[in-house]
This record gives sequence, structure tokens and C-alpha cells, in this order.
Amino acid sequence: APVRPAEILRAIESLYLDRLRPYGRILRKRIGELAAASGRPSRDADLAAIEAACGACPHLCVQPEEGGEWSALLRAARDDFMDVYCTDDVYPQALWDALAAYFDGPEGRCLVLPGGRYAAAQVLRDRGVPFLAGRSLGELC
Repeated sequence: APVRPAEILRAIESLYLDRLRPYGRILRKRIGELAAASGRPSRDADLAAIEAACGACPHLCVQPEEGGEWSALLRAARDDFMDVYCTDDVYPQALWDALAAYFDGPEGRCLVLPGGRYAAAQVLRDRGVPFLAGRSLGELC
């Protein structure tokens, strides 16, 4: 069954809360995560079908992005996304020091993070690391 517009909007809104630009591939992943979290089977939705559904939704604006990627933005919302590709260090030294101490400590030494920034950020968020509390998933990416 195709992904319903309400599912797409809910996924996009959650990405906005996480300060992650809703690129097509991330949107597809989030749709699956939300389905699994609500007890529905997680399915690998067709990316072209999601893009078409986004384009047909009056609340969304589909924009082409670099590398053949696209994003679906809410027309009535302000963009406040973290630029995960920015090389500028916007974090305080205290955060880096706490992160280094964490990875050198007992919890961090045995921690194996998955490949990919998004999945690794989810693991760190889900572990409830105190010095990362209050940071969005976008900030952790």
C-alpha cells in the first residue's frame, strides 16, 4: 500500500523537530521508523512514490538538491536545519572534552557505533548521554 499523505507529513514534521532537512532518503527512513514505532510493519517505501506524493501535497514544496537528491519542505514553516555538511565547528570545547572522556570511559570504550551519521546520532541520543541532553538529532549528526 502506498504511504499516506498524513504519514509523510508526520515524518516531515518530526524531521523539522530534529532540525534535519527532510531529504528524500532521510524522509523514507523516518516514515519506516514511525511505522515501526506505532506497531505497524516497517516497509521500504518507494522513494519515487514518496516524492510524487510530496509534490501533490499542497502543504509541501519539493526542491531539487545536490547529487540528484530532493527535499520536501513545509510551506508554512521556517527552515532551521543543522547543516550536517558544514565543516565549521559550532560546538563548545567543553562538549568535545566531555565526548572524549565518554569515549575513553567504560561506556564509550565498548560502544560500537553504526556506520552513517544519522544512525550513529540515534544511538548516542538513545543512550541518554547527559552532556548531549537537549540537543536535536540534527545537532548530533
